[in-house]
Amino acid sequence: MSYKNLGLLLLILAALFTIPTQLSGEGAEHILMEQNLAEHSRVEIHEALGFWTAILTYSIGVLAFVSLLMIHNVHSFFTYLRQFVLILAAGAIVLIAITAHVGGEIRHTEIRLNNVE
Repeated sequence: MSYKNLGLLLLILAALFTIPTQLSGEGAEHILMEQNLAEHSRVEIHEALGFWTAILTYSIGVLAFVSLLMIHNVHSFFTYLRQFVLILAAGAIVLIAITAHVGGEIRHTEIRLNNVE
């Protein structure tokens, strides 16, 4: 198995692992709101970021799957598609980090920039 194949498989797995992550986030949101454990605005921002992160990750998974199916096709379109998937994956890493940070700020007030004690 080549590194290209392995990379594409890992991106497909990442897209699949996004499903339970998103579902567990929905449950956590309901608990936080019912018990009034977090600011609603912060939860909404995290939810919106999570939605767009999931859309991007699912898209990368689909494109990686198509690229994997066409790995032996030497047509330049598929070469560019693999490069595009790599660029999207780099962008997804940034978006995932931002989403995770905002999520961490919900319960860990000590990491907020405007934390005044």
